[in-house]
Amino acid sequence: MFKSINETIDKAPFAGKYSTRLLVSDYISSDESNEKSRFAKTASFLGVMVVAHAYQAYLGYNAAESHVESYQNTDNPADVMLTALDSSYAFINSAVTLRQINLMKRVAQIRSKKLDSFNSEAPKDVSDKKERTSRSLAKKGIVAAGVITLAGQAVFLGSYFDAKTKEYTNECYDSASEFYDTYAEEHPDIDIVAKEIYTDEFCAV
Repeated sequence: MFKSINETIDKAPFAGKYSTRLLVSDYISSDESNEKSRFAKTASFLGVMVVAHAYQAYLGYNAAESHVESYQNTDNPADVMLTALDSSYAFINSAVTLRQINLMKRVAQIRSKKLDSFNSEAPKDVSDKKERTSRSLAKKGIVAAGVITLAGQAVFLGSYFDAKTKEYTNECYDSASEFYDTYAEEHPDIDIVAKEIYTDEFCAV
């Protein structure tokens, strides 16, 4: 299953995979003179990618949670669709995170073989043919992947903003409602506006 997920991620039109492939390919083709610098560059890049995609996955799950809570309060069918979108975004970024971690392990294994070959009397070619990537990447493919990635990010940002807005509104109404109930209980002799009017006006500010 994990292998099939990796293969799907590798085929998906994500912009980041082109930079990743190029760096991994560069490292695989490195020799003793530049192995250390290329390894540091590749490992650093993959580390940043892991952290970035893990955080994006967290944002996706967080937004989905907010939309679920909003649906429970309003029964708005749009929240169901947005929850599905958020969950998909979170799942995809989780899968990409795992793929990047797998690549880090693969690069570490290749490095171990390289260092062994550098220390041996007869250096061997430790390049993994399965990991080799052609530098002649199709320009149209890169542009298309960039457009798709940016569009996906834009759609999710809209959904995330909607989730956080609804989350804030729900918290505001809860707080205003609690304050209203307490005030009404402590001041039974004062004629105050209806609760719904008060909470609407309070949270509209």
